[in-house]
Amino acid sequence: MSRSYMIASLGLGLVASALLVYLIVSGSVSGLLDTWAAQRVITYALLLLAPLLIYLPISQSLGLRYFGLFAVISWALFGYLLAFVAPPLAEQANAVWYAIFLTLCFAVLTTIFTPIAYAIGYRFYSLKAHRRDIGRARRQAILLSLYIVAMLLLAAVSVLNPLNAILLGAATAVLEFFFLTRWDLANFQGCKNPFQGCKKPPAGVGGEMLKLSLCPGRLSYRKTNACCVCASSSTTQGGRLLLYTP
Repeated sequence: MSRSYMIASLGLGLVASALLVYLIVSGSVSGLLDTWAAQRVITYALLLLAPLLIYLPISQSLGLRYFGLFAVISWALFGYLLAFVAPPLAEQANAVWYAIFLTLCFAVLTTIFTPIAYAIGYRFYSLKAHRRDIGRARRQAILLSLYIVAMLLLAAVSVLNPLNAILLGAATAVLEFFFLTRWDLANFQGCKNPFQGCKKPPAGVGGEMLKLSLCPGRLSYRKTNACCVCASSSTTQGGRLLLYTP
C-alpha cells in the first residue's frame, strides 16, 4: 500500500470514527428496539469500517499480519458494548460484566499504544535493535494497557489511591527495564561454523559463550542444536557478539 493510499485510508477512518461517535453520544441508536433499523445497521457498518480503515495501513506499515484484524474485532465489540448495552448500576454489576468490559478495554488500549510505542521508540532509542523492535512496542503497549486496566479495576472495587497507583507504575517500569536489558546466552561449544550464512562473518570474537541481543520483530538468528546461525547483521561490543536486524 502506497503512502497516499495509507493517508487516504486513515483520513476516511477518522471521518467514519467521528460519525460513529456522534451516533453513539447522541443516543440516537441506543433507544432503537428494532435490531435491523436503518440507523443501527449504519452503526454496525461503521463499527467495522472505522477501525478497518485506520488499522489496515498501520498493520501493514508495522509488518504485523493479524494486528489489523485484532484491532477491528476489539474496537467493534467495544463500540457495540458502548452503543447498545446499557451499563448496570454499580451495586448490580457482577464479575462477568467487569471481566468483559475490562478485557475489551485492554484490547483497544493495546491497539492504541502499539503504534505509539513503536513511533516513540524509533525516535528516541539509541540502540537500533530496540528502535526497530516491533516486539518491544507490542510489549510496552501490553504493559501500559495492563497498568490502566489495573487502575480501573482498583477504582471499581474502591481501593484505588495514589500509593497504589505509584507502586503499580513503578512495578511496570521495572518490568519493562528488565525486558530491555535482558540478554539471551547461546553456547557455541562444539559448533564448527556458528556464523554460517553471515555475509560478513565477525572477526576477533573470542570465547565460546557469546551474548546475543533480543531480535526485533522477526528472529534474526536461529538455533541449530547448540549452534546459532546468523541471518542478519552483527557487531561486537565488549568482546561479545550482538546480533540484530538492521
